[in-house]
Amino acid sequence: MKIALIPGSFKPPHRGHYEMIHYYSNLVGNDGKVIVFVSDPKQKVRMIDDTRFVTADVSIKILQKYCENLKNVEIRKSEVSPVTDCYEFAKVAGEVEIIPGASNKGKDVSRWKNMQAWLIKNGSRAKIINHIAPVTDELSSSDFRNAIAHNDLISIQKFIPKNIELRELLSLIS
Repeated sequence: MKIALIPGSFKPPHRGHYEMIHYYSNLVGNDGKVIVFVSDPKQKVRMIDDTRFVTADVSIKILQKYCENLKNVEIRKSEVSPVTDCYEFAKVAGEVEIIPGASNKGKDVSRWKNMQAWLIKNGSRAKIINHIAPVTDELSSSDFRNAIAHNDLISIQKFIPKNIELRELLSLIS
């Protein structure tokens, strides 16, 4: 079995996050699983404006809406940190292939460089398969929050997947 693990704060999740999850959903297939770990609000709260912020619960609701047609995707709130939760999950996953979720944007790949050695040291039988998801557009959650704060509906639209209506997204954030 293949399991892709994707950590992040996703404050808020945008089309790039969805495309990455969708990519891994296709990669692991119907027999596999994608688990997305969303950081807890105690760890990272992102402000939209002076009165609104994006919590883990809001991010989870948005991701669930984005991924409702991806039957092999599970969204979880992180217990410690999203990356730590991925390592801990892989440690006890058994004899499976773990695909650490990463794109070529930022430092995604570097968080996994020692994962296989760490798993072996901790007695895990999971095998790491590195597979970087392609990034089609450089999207930023900061820019997304800014567009929401300014109620810039045209800009907001470019941040959401095509399968989501603008009003649906805004109802989840407000």
